[in-house]
Amino acid sequence: MPKYLSRNCNYCNKIYLHKESQLKRTKYCSKSCSAKALKGRKRNPKGENKTLICLCCNKSFERTASRAVYAKYCSKSCTSKGTSQKSQIICHICSSPFEVINHRKNTAKYCSNKCRLIQRRTGFKEERKCIYCKATFSVPKSRKKKYCSLQCFHKEKIDKGQVSFSAARASLKKSGLIKKCERCGYGDHTHILGIHHKDRDRKNNDRSNLEILCPNCHSLEHNHHICHGYSHNYEKIKNK
Repeated sequence: MPKYLSRNCNYCNKIYLHKESQLKRTKYCSKSCSAKALKGRKRNPKGENKTLICLCCNKSFERTASRAVYAKYCSKSCTSKGTSQKSQIICHICSSPFEVINHRKNTAKYCSNKCRLIQRRTGFKEERKCIYCKATFSVPKSRKKKYCSLQCFHKEKIDKGQVSFSAARASLKKSGLIKKCERCGYGDHTHILGIHHKDRDRKNNDRSNLEILCPNCHSLEHNHHICHGYSHNYEKIKNK
């Protein structure tokens, strides 16, 4: 239970009870006494008001120290007039003058959406050289593009002997090797047959590393893999 203490009201001098935790905060017995004691009291008795000059009508006005930091106008009418005033600046693309509201004169750069799109298409690009054919091409600075086209990308991989998975599958299909599963012999629907990497490296697309499997054999093979959890029934199914 909280402890209660007695105290005299600072306004009516009446004795009242209050909690021990409110000893430093309470001064009055009721809200009415608090309102009567604070009635007519100045909010800023130390005279901390600062004199400012309105940016619209050039009249002097006073604001408190906390509001003087961002106060610019003396009234709402001056605020609406001041913010609606326009300044003239020059476009960064076509160098033509245009008008903007005063609070945007430091951020506005383009006179129209057309100039903004021109800057977006050309201003954020740089010239680079293709690694394969040494031809110059323009690309946005944020992209890490090294080749001018997809053909150059594939040609360099073929020269280095690094065939992509799509190219390896296309060559197997063209040569007619995707006919049946190499484990269970299923070949009724050849379009569902998949290609399995024996060493689990998808970048190693050498023919000796590829194995044609049906969906069941392929899922059983990856279920045996450690990251998917070892299946105890896998060895029994494999031995059958």
